[in-house]
Amino acid sequence: MEINGNITDDSITGAEGTIEKIDFYRMPAVIKIRKRKSYRIEEIDTKVRMERLKKEIRLMHKAKYANIDIPHIYYVSFKDMSIIMEYIDGETLKDYLSNTKRQNDIDIKLMSYIGKKLGMMHGKGIYHGDLTASNIILFPDKSVYRIYFIDFSMGGDGDLEDFAIDMLTLKKTMMNDALFEEIMKNYDNFENISKKMKEIEKRGRYL
Repeated sequence: MEINGNITDDSITGAEGTIEKIDFYRMPAVIKIRKRKSYRIEEIDTKVRMERLKKEIRLMHKAKYANIDIPHIYYVSFKDMSIIMEYIDGETLKDYLSNTKRQNDIDIKLMSYIGKKLGMMHGKGIYHGDLTASNIILFPDKSVYRIYFIDFSMGGDGDLEDFAIDMLTLKKTMMNDALFEEIMKNYDNFENISKKMKEIEKRGRYL
């Protein structure tokens, strides 16, 4: 399949591949391509990329069925190891929190809603694997925000430890303990996750 449109100048290269904003049949979209790793044997590399691509797609569908907002998947190419998905024209949680004009007007209800959504996602057995404030997008929807989670490439089916590491990663990247506590207040299974987080912190097993 050929992409019906042009690749823009917006491009990001990460550990799992490249991400570019494109026009997909006159719709703003994002294409994520898992590039071949030259240090791996070709057969092994193909197998690894295929497994990770399938896992990411499966997790995104699982999250969608759990009522978690994620970008719509428009097209998957196993030949090119790529996913074309909806472009969410919002603001990352990181940018939202760093906006100096908003420092005295942070929406506490928004933090609570993020906590609720994270509890729902973990409650369905999904861990994100790279739950930074940059992988949460806030999309204005009338007078409220919709919370989108992006980039499940490091995620999987997890247990309490995986979920706790997710939360510790988010806590570290938010750099605001008071607001993170607002997230935690509305996280389902609060007591168990808090206990596990403290245990992991003592071991130093998160980034």
